[in-house]
Amino acid sequence: MKKIVDDVRLIFKCCSLYYQDGLGQKEICELLGISRPTVSRMLSIGKERGIVRIEIQNPDNIAYGQLERELEKKYHLQEVI
Repeated sequence: MKKIVDDVRLIFKCCSLYYQDGLGQKEICELLGISRPTVSRMLSIGKERGIVRIEIQNPDNIAYGQLERELEKKYHLQEVI
């Protein structure tokens, strides 16, 4: 028997409802009749399989983002500016 988390159509639908339609995980589990942990797993699988790609646009080509995060982590700072 095929596992529900292997159903590509359902993974796509779950991801679409979450990322495009803005529904919460609770709403999706009620709508699709699946558990909340299953919704969470499907969203993760969607990212892993490339169904979902998240792209962050860099305003004004800010080149220091990665360096800032490294300094904050290394020196336990709240924010580097």
